[in-house]
Amino acid sequence: MNWDYIVIGAGSAGCVLANRLSADPATKVLLLEAGGSDKRLNIIMPALAFKAMADERTNWKFMTEPDPTRNNRRDMMPRGKGLGGSSSINAMFYVRGNRGDYDHWAQMGNRGWSYDEILPYFRKVEGNRDGVTDIYGKDGPVVVSAVRKPPRLAYVFVEAMKELGYPHNPAYNAEPTDGAAIIHVTQHLGTRFSAARGYLDPIKKRPNLRIVTGAVVRRILFDGRRASGVEFDAGGKTQVERCAGEIVLSASAINSPKLLMLSGIGPQEELRAHGIDVLHASPGVGRNLQEHASTQVKAYVNVKTANQEFNLLGKLKYGAQFLLDRSGY
Repeated sequence: MNWDYIVIGAGSAGCVLANRLSADPATKVLLLEAGGSDKRLNIIMPALAFKAMADERTNWKFMTEPDPTRNNRRDMMPRGKGLGGSSSINAMFYVRGNRGDYDHWAQMGNRGWSYDEILPYFRKVEGNRDGVTDIYGKDGPVVVSAVRKPPRLAYVFVEAMKELGYPHNPAYNAEPTDGAAIIHVTQHLGTRFSAARGYLDPIKKRPNLRIVTGAVVRRILFDGRRASGVEFDAGGKTQVERCAGEIVLSASAINSPKLLMLSGIGPQEELRAHGIDVLHASPGVGRNLQEHASTQVKAYVNVKTANQEFNLLGKLKYGAQFLLDRSGY
């Protein structure tokens, strides 16, 4: 088939693109995903998110180069592998971000990125079916709710912050953002609500949309300088699909530049060093990636924490809670 669009990567962006592009029944869309289905217990059940993060079937588990400033430590950079991408393995915390960051981007010349311009799109995504707060959009495809039955220490922490002068702010994704609150999450009735669940599940049966999992894209094919197809491995063989319209690369901040370089687009000295013909020299491809640092704050307490209960008995306890009332996070 000659496709109108080929979307590479069914993560958060790819799921949205497949949904929107295939809304026109006359438009033929092919969605390629290297991972598999998102219908796994360790994805559906929030308390098992750490297992999805540790599973090579659902996480690319990219490793950084040794960092000489930290005794050559290497870090694992999790990226979701499967329908929904990282929205199928992350911690589900829902945080819009601070107005100042968006307004700063706009002031630097990025038109359309101010907070007031972005806010309608947040609300378009949000589905406040559980009534967590009136600041969210009501009918969006991704449900936002409060954590069900959070640990007792979470409430103790909120009270302690109030004693220190920080207000209880259950609407922390609005303004002001200061304060402490029980986190809001992309969950519905205690189960994960990923981009795949919100954007793909309702439209999977569209006749003009084909979703292929287990499809590892090797390179983008060109007719001259026009992207015209993709080469990928699936089902134990190499396949080629052609595209009359556009090829959309949404394979994460790591795999997207990698595919560009494998296709001959990137820093020419690096491409030549790996025996790749240079189609277009673009020195910025694959560079300037920034990732937020993550640190843990630890304190001694006189009650058991959720982290201490991730043993056999704890798993049985949280598993039973999940089966009974869809809680147990």
